[in-house]
Amino acid sequence: SVQDRGKGIERTELHQIFEPFYRAKAALAGQIHGTGLGLPIAKSLAEAMGGRISVTSEVGVGSIFTLHLPVAGQLSVRSEALGRTIAQS
Repeated sequence: SVQDRGKGIERTELHQIFEPFYRAKAALAGQIHGTGLGLPIAKSLAEAMGGRISVTSEVGVGSIFTLHLPVAGQLSVRSEALGRTIAQS
């Protein structure tokens, strides 16, 4: 997990922050620079490894981002060439 003590993210915006180019209102208003690509890239990488990324946030307190990845032996990879899922250990 990564925790910050920044401005936090409005509850109504949490479902959007993993969309490409989305910038939270607080980030736009506070002159915080960025492209809105970091979180979508992190989400794509997590999903490519069979995991996910989650966030909890409170305005005025900060945010916690957690990366959830499967442990060795539980990872499965979809093989496009074979059209099936292959377990890896």
